[in-house]
Amino acid sequence: MAISSQEPGALKSAANEVADAFRAPDVAALERLTEAEREEQVRARAKLFHHLDQMWDKVNPRRGGPGGQAAEVIAGMRDIAVKLYEDATAAQRRAGDLDG
Repeated sequence: MAISSQEPGALKSAANEVADAFRAPDVAALERLTEAEREEQVRARAKLFHHLDQMWDKVNPRRGGPGGQAAEVIAGMRDIAVKLYEDATAAQRRAGDLDG
């Protein structure tokens, strides 16, 4: 997939395509983990999101950041991190890990 840096939203869109393609194998792998391993995945994925969110705060053009390609890449990575976290928490719910 060729991405022109002049296409608004192209990098973020590509990141979402990658996350969507990764979802099925990720969910299958999460389902094979133990409860403790799934919890570890949730924590790791939350840390990844918080790290990216801190980076986003520094480049977000709506908050005075420089914006541009770096902001778009970080925004795309944040979207991926959210989807990874959602997959892990959904796997916990399906497995009954959160039932008490």
